[in-house]
Amino acid sequence: MTVGKIWVAVACFFCVVPAALADDKQPEKQQKIVSDAEQVKRAKFIDFASELGLPLASLDSLGERIDNARLKGDPVELASIAKVLAAAESAAGKKASLTSDQIAADAVALAKERANLAELATVAKLVDEAAAKELQAVAQAIKDQATTENEESRDLHGVLIVANRAPSGVHVFVRGYELGYVPPFNTRAFHVGHAHGAYARDHFGHHWRASFQFGHYHQYVWVINNPHHPHFHFH
Repeated sequence: MTVGKIWVAVACFFCVVPAALADDKQPEKQQKIVSDAEQVKRAKFIDFASELGLPLASLDSLGERIDNARLKGDPVELASIAKVLAAAESAAGKKASLTSDQIAADAVALAKERANLAELATVAKLVDEAAAKELQAVAQAIKDQATTENEESRDLHGVLIVANRAPSGVHVFVRGYELGYVPPFNTRAFHVGHAHGAYARDHFGHHWRASFQFGHYHQYVWVINNPHHPHFHFH
C-alpha cells in the first residue's frame, strides 16, 4: 500500500454514514463477525510510585497517561512513557507490575499498525536497537511500495457496521486510527478502506478484536458483545 493510499484511508475513516443492516436475503454481500471482550488491566489503578518505592510525582499520573495513550492510539506517547518508566525502574532496581518493556512493545506494535512514517521514525528513536531496526524496516517497505506499480489490493473496502451491545461506549479503530465512537447499545456505520481488521476499546479496560476475511463484500457487520453477557446472539 502506498503512502498516498494510507492518507486516503485515514480520510475515509471519518466519513460516517447512516447505520443500516444489510438485507439478509443477500448474505454474499455481507460478512458478520461477533467479538467477546478481552479484559485489559487499566494502568491508572497501578501505583507505580509504591511498587517501585520511588516518591516521584511524575509516577502518580503515569498510569492515566498510559490508558489515555492506548485509547487515543498514540505510539509516540507510549514510547515516551516507556522511557520514563525504564529510568524509574533503573533507579529503583526493580520493576512494577506493568513494565517499561511491555509499554515499549505496545508502542512498537501500534506504530507498525498505523504505518505512519513520522511516527515510525520517532518511536525508533525511543526504543531499543532491535525494535528500532524493525520499525526502520517497516518504514523502508512503505517507501519501496510507494515507488512500485499498483497491484491488486487484498485489503477490505466497504461499509463497516458496528453494533455495540455493551453498556459502555466504545472507540473503534482500524489500522491503529480511530474511526469513531459508538455509544452503548447503539449501532453506527463507517466507510473503511485498506482495512484487514478492527479493534475497539472502552473506558473500563475492555478490548475487542475482529479479523475480516478477504472477499468482495459490500458490508462488514461487527457485533461487539456485552462483556457481562458474552453469549448474546445478534440477529
